[in-house]
Amino acid sequence: MEGAARRIVHALKYRYVDSLAGPMAARIGGLRETRPFDAAFAVPLHRSRERRRGFNQAESLLGHLGWPAGHGTLERVRKTDTQIGLGLRERRTNVSGAFRYRGPELAGLAIALVDDVVTTGATANECARVLKDFGARSVHIYAFARANCDPERDHGIDD
Repeated sequence: MEGAARRIVHALKYRYVDSLAGPMAARIGGLRETRPFDAAFAVPLHRSRERRRGFNQAESLLGHLGWPAGHGTLERVRKTDTQIGLGLRERRTNVSGAFRYRGPELAGLAIALVDDVVTTGATANECARVLKDFGARSVHIYAFARANCDPERDHGIDD
């Protein structure tokens, strides 16, 4: 998550350049061959943040990937503080209970979870926990970038 990758993620996320989602998805697309899955979900944004941005960057990536969507909905039900500047423990606490799944059981399914960037993995892990609570056999995280970070103190990247 440095150089061009950092600039691309920041342009998508903070300058709302949704047209970058296609090229970013092209870089993620080949990863499907490494771990087959049954259905994919995007990491959800809180509706207020999505309204302000005009789109959910993870949903944009998933849309460009063309991967089979899950039949239910993964939702963010609680607005969380930004993760920037938080250590691992604070990030986990911040996102705890922030997501829910609504839909049919995921009994035995392998799930892909798509996001633009993973920093500590706190958000992805909380989403995975929710999906596993509904029967998912496994949840694999697919992201455009992986931030290098100290688990107790990040480098200003929001996951």
